[in-house]
Amino acid sequence: MKKIILGFTFTSFFSGIIAMDGTHPRTHLVVVPGQNELGGQNTDIVLPQYALASLKAQPPIKRYTATTPLTWRSIDLGQKHCKSHLQKTFTDNNLQAPVIIHGSSQGTATTINYVAQNPTAAKALILESVLLTGNSAIHHTVKKSISGWLASVPGSYYWIPYFAKILYPGYAPAGEQAIANIDKLPTDLPIIILHDENDRQLSFEDSQALYAYFKQIKNNKNVYFIPHQTQYEGQIYAGHVELLDMKNMQAINAINTILHNNNILTQDPDYLEGHDTTAETSHYHLKKYESAFGFMPPRVNQEKYEELKSHYLRIAPNTIDLSQYQPKVQPEWLAHFENLQTKENRLWYFDKALKTSIVSLIVYLLHRAGYLDTIVETFKQELNS
Repeated sequence: MKKIILGFTFTSFFSGIIAMDGTHPRTHLVVVPGQNELGGQNTDIVLPQYALASLKAQPPIKRYTATTPLTWRSIDLGQKHCKSHLQKTFTDNNLQAPVIIHGSSQGTATTINYVAQNPTAAKALILESVLLTGNSAIHHTVKKSISGWLASVPGSYYWIPYFAKILYPGYAPAGEQAIANIDKLPTDLPIIILHDENDRQLSFEDSQALYAYFKQIKNNKNVYFIPHQTQYEGQIYAGHVELLDMKNMQAINAINTILHNNNILTQDPDYLEGHDTTAETSHYHLKKYESAFGFMPPRVNQEKYEELKSHYLRIAPNTIDLSQYQPKVQPEWLAHFENLQTKENRLWYFDKALKTSIVSLIVYLLHRAGYLDTIVETFKQELNS
């Protein structure tokens, strides 16, 4: 019996040493897409470890994709309904150990709001096209894609979101916003912010402001900012989500280096062994494969596996200078953040005043129509009965 106990203790001790060494950490990935479940489909390219691992009979690491609200009543730009969908992903898959969370667009607000309430849920955040506040997103979209004149009207930041509620009645302009929750995130949490400079749906300046706040105010040494330009045949376009492809190896290397340096995800040779290249691929993001590799058959054949493996082997952590992705904070970036905070605080009062005015108007109209006295009398009778 003593030999058995001694052997068990010896094994446990060295297992602990191996686990602490962290040479091959096993960190799962949760993808949180934006509206209409767009965004994050390119994680096979950005983090191909997960695509390769999913071909194994017993994947050492797994990728999970959260659903997003799709009905017009439930879309709320990262608020209650979006958070409940992300929570369901964690609950249904029994995700207890910290994971990498990759959020895109609306999914970045969902991610920030969720991790603010569950600070031990994430080992790292990858935030692509940050939605810092729903109101800023709506105002920016109107400014860049609908009417610059309308967005320039004084006070438009406060009243335009209420017209958007016609499309998204589940959204609360004065409700939970990511900008109000970022102080609840762990200070040393690795955060990678990626945004297209010409994004017409979400403000590039909002992402700069978020980076500045994390780096200078929260003193987070592990926050990184990767600006991006979407180009095609020499022309610059307005990108939004799924920004990185195989032409962006420098940014992909940077992301993998950051995760590697924080002992979150490494280049593990085990990912390249023991694959079933005839496995069903219904769980893959086939559209992104098609754009990246050409036609994608219903099964992963050896040729396609080799292409993915080749891309994986091109990733070389610690071969890139990360200082370029931690730029010096500019005063205007912090000023932009403070301006957003001020606007959000004012909007809260605007919301209360608007609702009070609407209730007052309804009461007045009922009184003019003669219904108010009837309602009051009925109420009195109910109380006396």
